[in-house]
Amino acid sequence: MASNSVWRSFGLTRNVFLNDRTLFVAVNVGVNIFLLVRSYITMRTLVYSDLGLVALMQTIILLVAALQMGVVNGAYRLVCSEPDHAVRAVNNLVYTFVGVLSVVLFIGGGLAVISPNGRKYAILVLFSIFAGVLTILKNWMTNFMIAKITLRSLNIVNLISSLAAIVPLAFVKYSPLLLCLSSLILQPLVFAAYVLVSQKSLRPSGIELSAPLFRRVMSTGFVVFLTGMLLMANNQIERWSILSYLGADGLGRYYLALVFLNLYALVPTSLDAIFLPKLVRSYVDLDDAKIRIDMRRFVIALIVYSAVAVAGVLVIARPILEALLPKYLDDLQYVYLVLPGVVLFGLTAPFAMVFNVLIQFRYYFFAYGLGTLCTAALIGAYIVVAGSIDLAALSIIKSIVYIAMGVVIMAGYLEVSRVHPTFRFARFRIKGAPAT
Repeated sequence: MASNSVWRSFGLTRNVFLNDRTLFVAVNVGVNIFLLVRSYITMRTLVYSDLGLVALMQTIILLVAALQMGVVNGAYRLVCSEPDHAVRAVNNLVYTFVGVLSVVLFIGGGLAVISPNGRKYAILVLFSIFAGVLTILKNWMTNFMIAKITLRSLNIVNLISSLAAIVPLAFVKYSPLLLCLSSLILQPLVFAAYVLVSQKSLRPSGIELSAPLFRRVMSTGFVVFLTGMLLMANNQIERWSILSYLGADGLGRYYLALVFLNLYALVPTSLDAIFLPKLVRSYVDLDDAKIRIDMRRFVIALIVYSAVAVAGVLVIARPILEALLPKYLDDLQYVYLVLPGVVLFGLTAPFAMVFNVLIQFRYYFFAYGLGTLCTAALIGAYIVVAGSIDLAALSIIKSIVYIAMGVVIMAGYLEVSRVHPTFRFARFRIKGAPAT
């Protein structure tokens, strides 16, 4: 009997800690360890000017990926709650849109690179566009599999594509810059190819030109796209300011801070992907208790993660750099300066997710709009006063902007939860008043 009890306890523990959702977060962490290895090899191999070109390619990829106009966001939200026949039409619509966008982008990229000023970066621009289109497909496939809770398959393809991205770096000594750039392209390429072969439900079955369906998708996703564009504009203002005043070398010196930003966002993004489909279904089913439980779990998980991340940066970042990348020790100061704002903003993820569940995105728009305006105003003011840009000042500005965006999101959550008390964490009872 005791033995059976032990095995039942083991089974319960295994189900809690080794379920698909937990493994999804763990695999995402593992995948980004591979990407961290890629960043390490890139930073150790390239001079600052070449590292700046890598950062520039990443910037173009992000810009292209943002041009999905909200189609991926809106389609993902519909897949969370629509029946299978509607999901097939949504899937076809996404591929049709990406196909049209690809033609427009390559025509525009071709015209850009044949101009006198564009020839220097011709190959970089075209490869970046290709990688950006693949990134849109990768994001759609990821969202689809999350919405359908096929996390085990998603874990497999994430591991395979990430391992594939590391392969070129084994030969990096032969052509350092080209192979580092190729690694950026290979990950979304292998991901998209593997999913198309292995996931029949994600293959397009035809061209979808339904105007009513497109309007539904856009009504759900366009405001999210606008907020994404504002966030992208925020990042572009910062990076082009560095490039304009400090050159590719300056952008290379800021690379460590950019790596930290991407790594820190990993867990909040993974948790958001896990909890959003669950909250949407609970909201549709009017399961208030489940909503509150999942909201609390999300917040607790983020608090624990943030504490560990901050401790890690403050305690072990310097020894690791001293051992592995000593030439970047001076650049660690920029990580320290952006840390407060990034962490505080990351803690708002569960509250911001409420806007996605309710399809009420105006506070997203307000937050990211304010962030973009603040970035432009503060950087512009600093340049007017100092005559140039300074990476330390830029890091402080970035931290301030993140805090400002977090404040707006929290204000929006408080307003929305007042109208929709389901999304409050608990019902507080005033002494002497009836319970609610």
